[in-house]
Amino acid sequence: MKILTFYFSGIGNTKWVIHQLDILLKKQGHTITVVAIENLNIDEYANDTINSFDYIGFAYHIYGANIPRIMLNYINKFTHKMNNNSISTKLFFVNAFAYVNGHGIFETKKIINATSLKIIAYVNVKMPNSAPIKSNKKIISIGNFDEKIIRNAEKNY
Repeated sequence: MKILTFYFSGIGNTKWVIHQLDILLKKQGHTITVVAIENLNIDEYANDTINSFDYIGFAYHIYGANIPRIMLNYINKFTHKMNNNSISTKLFFVNAFAYVNGHGIFETKKIINATSLKIIAYVNVKMPNSAPIKSNKKIISIGNFDEKIIRNAEKNY
């Protein structure tokens, strides 16, 4: 299968998750294209390009219990551009979060459900938070929690 994933990663957690997904799917023989949206123009992916993929994913971290504005704007532009065209590609979403995924997929579903596009899957991936260590008593009490996560991430990245 051919899979295209657009992602936004504010602090690197989502980038790491998508990199792990990329490794896993390539091992299974799939063709993967991963694109950061920060400086991406939606017109770079015209309908014929979009239709060449079996699945399109959107990956982002949850910020303030919701979708980061940059990704929300990108999803809105994407759905507006693609809704009036006959695309058969299936959509999936990956949400990286630290404490709680409050509204992420629900806000996304509101946008997608108002179009002819279809969400076939979404996944929430719990990641370490980016709160300062001094203010996070739970992490301090666990000891080397942060060091272990970092070492494992670096080994796999």
